[in-house]
Amino acid sequence: RPGPQRFGFILSFLRDGTENFMPPDDARDCASLRREAKQLGIEGLVLLLDLTLAEHVKKEEQQAVASDAQPPTASLACYSPEPLRYVGAPTPSNETDRIELLSSLKVLYTSPEHHYDCIA
Repeated sequence: RPGPQRFGFILSFLRDGTENFMPPDDARDCASLRREAKQLGIEGLVLLLDLTLAEHVKKEEQQAVASDAQPPTASLACYSPEPLRYVGAPTPSNETDRIELLSSLKVLYTSPEHHYDCIA
């Protein structure tokens, strides 16, 4: 459940869209809001916050270079872009033959078997 400080940003994004949305200024707040948006399935907001967080990282690196300091990566340690989603295995080239064989063995569309369902 989104906290009250993040709910305003989520509502603003849903109401105003990407063109007029103003993300939080702080990178940690952006990362926290991104986690909430991901949890709620608001992919447009997730993508927008990915861009915002990338800009925060770039800005921090530039500031570190300008001041001859180490890049302050700890502030964004909780942020990492999402890995690509698994979209499923490809359909085998022999799928029709495979289904026919399974049908002939009468193992498709069987009734549930309680003793197998209880295996954990």
